[in-house]
This record gives sequence, C-alpha cells and structure tokens, in this order.
Amino acid sequence: MPNQNQPYNMEQWQRDIDNKLNSILQLLKGHELDKDDKGLVGQTYDHEHRIEKLEKLKDRVVNIIIGLSVPAGIGLYDVLKSLAFLIK
Repeated sequence: MPNQNQPYNMEQWQRDIDNKLNSILQLLKGHELDKDDKGLVGQTYDHEHRIEKLEKLKDRVVNIIIGLSVPAGIGLYDVLKSLAFLIK
C-alpha cells in the first residue's frame, strides 16, 4: 500500500500485493522446497484422517462392549435365578 509521504508507485504496490498473496498461498499449501511443510490444507487433511481413524476405533469399542454385555446379562440372569431358587 502506498505511503502518503511517498509518490504513488503502481509497480511497487503490485509487487507488495504479489508478495503478500504468495505468502498466503505458501501458508495454505506449504513451501514448495520443504517437503515436510504441508501447509494448512495438508494439516487439515491429516487431522481429518486421524479423526476418522479415532471414530472407527470408538465404533469398534462400542460394538465390543455391546457384544460383551449380552452374555454378561445372561450370566447375571442365571445367577439371580439360582439365588431366587435357593431362597424359596
């Protein structure tokens, strides 16, 4: 952006805008020479992938707990039935 003390220079202003846009693009996509830098887009994708894995793990754990609760409930019913038979 041109300063009021300096004359209006369109080329300098265009270079400043170009540099700022390149910086924003570099933040989003990552630096092209640094293969470890994935930028915000790559980090978001990685986080989504990790969250999906955690959700699948949670679903498996819930299914296992539900699956184990059925035999445990039947066993508890048998124990209570035996106790009721002994009390009579």
